[in-house]
Amino acid sequence: MIQDIAVQITGYQTASATTVGAVVEPQSTTTVEISRSVLGAAASTQQVSANIGGVSAAADAAGRAAAAVVSATEWMTGPNECSGSSPAA
Repeated sequence: MIQDIAVQITGYQTASATTVGAVVEPQSTTTVEISRSVLGAAASTQQVSANIGGVSAAADAAGRAAAAVVSATEWMTGPNECSGSSPAA
């Protein structure tokens, strides 16, 4: 009788361990996929940040080039010609 109870308890323990194992495995797989997705998102964010830095540098360079064109035009024609107003008399 006690031996039968021990066998039943062992059966319940085995069934519980199997059930827990079956639940934990998909959770582990999901956790790995979430981690992989987070790492991918972080890498993409770094790439976007680098691209924004490049766009900012290009915009600064374009602004400097435009200022140089205005400066050269003013030097060649006088400051009033470039601004569209007539020279002072």
